[in-house]
Amino acid sequence: MASKLKKASIAIRQNKNKDLSPRWDGAEDWDAEQFTRHFRVAMEYYRLEFSSKDLKPKVVEWMKGQGWHPDSVAEFKKTKDNRCSGTMGGLAACLLRGMPEVHAGFNEGRDSAKWLEEAINRVIAEGKEDTEEEEVTEKKETAIVVSIQDRVREAAYKMTEEIEDAVESFSLDPEAFDPKQFKVLNLLKGKQAKAAHARIIKDVYKRQYDEYIELQEGKCEQLKEGYSHLSKALSTSVSLVERATRVAQTRKTGQPHNCQQAVRSRRLIH
Repeated sequence: MASKLKKASIAIRQNKNKDLSPRWDGAEDWDAEQFTRHFRVAMEYYRLEFSSKDLKPKVVEWMKGQGWHPDSVAEFKKTKDNRCSGTMGGLAACLLRGMPEVHAGFNEGRDSAKWLEEAINRVIAEGKEDTEEEEVTEKKETAIVVSIQDRVREAAYKMTEEIEDAVESFSLDPEAFDPKQFKVLNLLKGKQAKAAHARIIKDVYKRQYDEYIELQEGKCEQLKEGYSHLSKALSTSVSLVERATRVAQTRKTGQPHNCQQAVRSRRLIH
């Protein structure tokens, strides 16, 4: 499976300079099924190819194109990047590529632009304190010193290379991808992941994990419409976060994963 994942990774990197983002030419004339299917493919593309941070500029670009007041645009830009969800970024990118704001057969005829507008206002309101935080940096002429935290973070990111290959493999052929064959726990143990590494890896995928949990709760119609077909992605995301959590807890306490069984065994011996 590793060689297949590597080939998939190489294929994607070869197309990195091409604009492969889905187009919406003629979408006004599509029927409900075609429109919905294309939206799902588009959102999957943005989710797999970009992070929420990468897509935040798309939201800013959309706001400017819609005539938002410069002060509102500036307030949104100052909020923490993790407040802008992948759904917001992906939808903004779709609208910029020509997606109609309203389609009779999509999402019960709801206005996608209106949903994005409300989401932006919510981010601005919740991120008011973000804009008030001042970051003070001291300029030093001495050589740059890499902290232990930075080294740990860099090592943790390197441990996710095979995980990213698996995600890319899913983007190329979702039907052939089997999340059960991807042993996240064994991978992290093989990489000698410590508690600090596991916590960082967990944070990398937690935003996506939280979005899927919200999807399962059924509170957001936009998420339900966009990701109803991604059961495999949900399984993989949940597995990543839960396995990383297990590694972090195990490395911290020094107990085996089946610690309850071990305790019961000791009681029988005594």
